[in-house]
Amino acid sequence: MSVRSKRGLLHLGYEKTILSEATDPNLLYDLERQLFDFHIFDDNNIKEFAKVYFNPKSTQGQLYGLLSPFVDRYRQLEKDERIE
Repeated sequence: MSVRSKRGLLHLGYEKTILSEATDPNLLYDLERQLFDFHIFDDNNIKEFAKVYFNPKSTQGQLYGLLSPFVDRYRQLEKDERIE
């Protein structure tokens, strides 16, 4: 995967992955950096989401509310940067 290959990166979370051999942990950091390059979310957003996600009293509506701004920012990307 190329570093600038923005197409398809946001879709990674929706596909099944089967690991047949050991992975390089640096690849995860590379992927993290690529996702942050979209400037759709940052570390604070992830921490806020995780706090709600791991709270057993949280509702799906609360999670959707936290994700909504990211969806809006994604939709504001230039069409050639978005996944169709």
